[in-house]
Amino acid sequence: MARILRGARVHPEGVVIGDGVPRDEFDGALGADDATSREASWWNPTALPVWSQAGESVKPAFGEDERPSEIAELERAAFERIEEADRRLAEAEAMLVASQTEVERVLGDARRAAANLISDAEARSSALREEAAALRDKAETETEEAQRAAEESGRSSGYETGFAEGREAGLVAGQLAADETSRERVGIISDLAATAALDRRELLRHAEADLVRLAIEIARRILNREVSIRPDTVRSVAEAALRLVSANGGIRLRVHPDDIEPLSEYWSEAHASADGDRSYEFVPDAEVERGGVIIETRAGTVDARLMTQIDEVARDLLDSEPPPSRGV
Repeated sequence: MARILRGARVHPEGVVIGDGVPRDEFDGALGADDATSREASWWNPTALPVWSQAGESVKPAFGEDERPSEIAELERAAFERIEEADRRLAEAEAMLVASQTEVERVLGDARRAAANLISDAEARSSALREEAAALRDKAETETEEAQRAAEESGRSSGYETGFAEGREAGLVAGQLAADETSRERVGIISDLAATAALDRRELLRHAEADLVRLAIEIARRILNREVSIRPDTVRSVAEAALRLVSANGGIRLRVHPDDIEPLSEYWSEAHASADGDRSYEFVPDAEVERGGVIIETRAGTVDARLMTQIDEVARDLLDSEPPPSRGV
């Protein structure tokens, strides 16, 4: 930073700072033979000593090569912080991509399981249809046998006394028995067919939703385990969420109480010089799970909680409220 010298007098032999150094003392310190050279010489600030009001020579605060090296050191430190921030942002994006890949894999497994359930339901329905056909054939066979038995019984019992009456009575009895048996068989077949159709529809309706809920729960557990293994996850999540904020001024970050200290220490190093138009306040909030963050500004709120992102995926897949987490 430039320094302003007030009350300074420049001479070929040096610079007098302040009004408290009399000219005759300054001339005496330089020597009487230098009067002529004072008038003709040009001031060379790198070759001149500096006198204070006490008359003592003051060494400059920085040498000729010291200040550029300090600036270079500051620039190098700033670049290192920027590179560290970029690296952590890349880690956050990689983690989000890995989580999305895992969710897609789980959903793929769920869809395959649903397809297997549907295939099993169709096989069961086909088996029930075959069983119903077999029962129908059996009922028809039994009806024919009953008719023949009735005819035989009628012939045997009334052959001598009245073949015609016995035959008619046997036919009627056989027909009644066959009708009753047929009704029972048809009722059983109808019940089996209705049950099979209902089971298949219910299975198809509930299978996919149940498997999606299972996949969402698995994704929740994966994220919770990732946060417990890598406590610095909140840094990457906060950096990614901050990229969505365009407002300047006061910014409040709500995080889990266990994430306050490590995040605030990191933030003071990463954003102290880069965000001159912003100020940050860290607020502990037990409603925010580990690894998540809620950013509040005068322009709005960014909810970057991990479970909120999972709930949004579940809401899109189920077209309803996501299932509550059962914990790890």
